[in-house]
Amino acid sequence: MKSNQYEITLAGVTLRVTGTYTKAVPEVRYLRNGDPGYPAEPEDFEAEKVELLPGIDAMAPIDITDLLELDLSDVEEAVLEQMDREGDCDGPDED
Repeated sequence: MKSNQYEITLAGVTLRVTGTYTKAVPEVRYLRNGDPGYPAEPEDFEAEKVELLPGIDAMAPIDITDLLELDLSDVEEAVLEQMDREGDCDGPDED
């Protein structure tokens, strides 16, 4: 899977989050041949890197992935919410 970058604002701080998005999979109760199907899988975003974006254009982003004491699920959930707001629920375009 390809990593993608998203910019989010969390607790008033702008972050660039690099990670992998996985689309939701709907439930299939039975396969066409009658065999049991499979359960639904929710959409998911797994953060791999988090950078603090300073407000000064000349400054480079600061990688804070290792400094984060909070559960990355907060960041991953914020990315999914940002994607919903931007209408990017189908995930990133594949290159």
